[in-house]
Amino acid sequence: MDAPSHPHMAPAPKYRPPTIARGAIVWLPAKRFITARLHHLPSEVFDHPVLIFNIPSTPRVDVFLVTSFHTGESLIGRFQTDPDFRRRQLPIAPAPQHPDNGVLLALAGGRLWPKESYVSIKLFTVPVSVLREEQQGPWALSPASLRVLDDVVAEMPCMPTWKRGSAGLEEAVLSEWLGKSKVEGEGDDVRKEEEEGWVTVLRKRKRGLSVSS
Repeated sequence: MDAPSHPHMAPAPKYRPPTIARGAIVWLPAKRFITARLHHLPSEVFDHPVLIFNIPSTPRVDVFLVTSFHTGESLIGRFQTDPDFRRRQLPIAPAPQHPDNGVLLALAGGRLWPKESYVSIKLFTVPVSVLREEQQGPWALSPASLRVLDDVVAEMPCMPTWKRGSAGLEEAVLSEWLGKSKVEGEGDDVRKEEEEGWVTVLRKRKRGLSVSS
């Protein structure tokens, strides 16, 4: 897994999304295109599409990665013996429905994501200012699929979260992160990063690279 995923092999988006809404899919730029780094996050969460899941309060949002598998990998292939991993991957059409729960998320307006991809249920928090609109956007889950995502998350006893220095995983009880505006452990580094701001750049993508992680 963790192959960069982007709908179209083109320069990275340079514009901020016109609106920030739950269920929207936007782009999180590569780490090298940001003046100050989010030290609490591992490098693998950058340079990917992300789905906005929760908007506790601006200027931050809670997001999930939109990811894809490497060639030959699937939920019923390499990962068929890892039920916990499979449970945290929700396919987006036109990917096959989930082999265990039958879930298949759909995009608003009947659009199809150009690559077989999944919403990876592993939470992290980023400043709104760093997000960029996806190529050929706006993209968003349909209202019905957003409700399905909410239901899946609500059934989890704890929320897997990305955090640097803990093998990419930190357990946070849902009641502890819902409604909060920052991830535990961000501290002064993140506040300093917000003050410094972010660099707006174009990321050139080489042809043939995949778009999701």
